Amino acid sequence: MGKKKKRNATRWSIDDKYANDRLSKINGYMDEIKNLIGKRGDGVNGSAKTLIGCIEGLNNEAKDGKALTDAYNKFNNTTLVNIQKRLKEMDDNFDWIDRIAK
Repeated sequence: MGKKKKRNATRWSIDDKYANDRLSKINGYMDEIKNLIGKRGDGVNGSAKTLIGCIEGLNNEAKDGKALTDAYNKFNNTTLVNIQKRLKEMDDNFDWIDRIAK
């Protein structure tokens, strides 16, 4: 006698042609986020790999209070906003994949 197919095994099968496009977009967003975290020009030296490393870089690179304030403002108003947009787009794509998987 053959084994019965588990119900959950079929429930979560997704056709690759529907998910590959979304997964490649998500992968691109991840690359953009990695580049935004360590980008130069925000007062960071470009070697940061984490957000905490970015903040430490901002603190270490500042020569005076005004430079530090300007660096934080630029980081908050541009880099963090772009990271937030990419995370939202990733979340939307994961939601789409979750919907077609059901």
